[in-house]
Amino acid sequence: EEVFSYNPMLADLVAIKTEQQLSAIVDKILSQIRKIRFTYNLAKVAPTGIEKIDKLIDGGIPRGASVILHGTKGIGKTTLSLQIMMAALDRGEPCLYISYRESPNDIINQMLNMGAPLEDYILQNKFKILDNFSAFNKLDYNEIALGIPKPLRKAMCRIDDPFDIENYYNAQVKIMEEMGMGGINVIDS
Repeated sequence: EEVFSYNPMLADLVAIKTEQQLSAIVDKILSQIRKIRFTYNLAKVAPTGIEKIDKLIDGGIPRGASVILHGTKGIGKTTLSLQIMMAALDRGEPCLYISYRESPNDIINQMLNMGAPLEDYILQNKFKILDNFSAFNKLDYNEIALGIPKPLRKAMCRIDDPFDIENYYNAQVKIMEEMGMGGINVIDS
């Protein structure tokens, strides 16, 4: 009852009589923690691919949740987002990266530098970049595509007028439907 009043989530995990030897108590607690640690329900959470973070947040990011990574430029928001996305891609989940601040070239190069088998993801139709960067910066598709290896260009999607909300929304939904709904979607700035 005392544990339940302090933290109801802990109350039904394990019960140990304090008359036992300390080593027996520790062993029982550790065995219970090990059971919990590796039984994440992938239907409920999306693991980040970073073991220490996943342990801290009960296995990963809750499915269907919107998570905001906030902070000053250069602290690693994009890198962390890409890591989470790559973990989902490795599980076979579709991922859409919606970019406003980073060019598709930068995203692709960063993922390649992180060791992502991008060509495989693209061939499986599991990874796309919705490029708003070039439209907002008035860059031609060819200016962006030149810096991307040909097989990886298939990942790029672009809406010429991101201010046309209805067209933009319909295009985004179409991309997600083609890849298979679910997975991880990142909106970068």
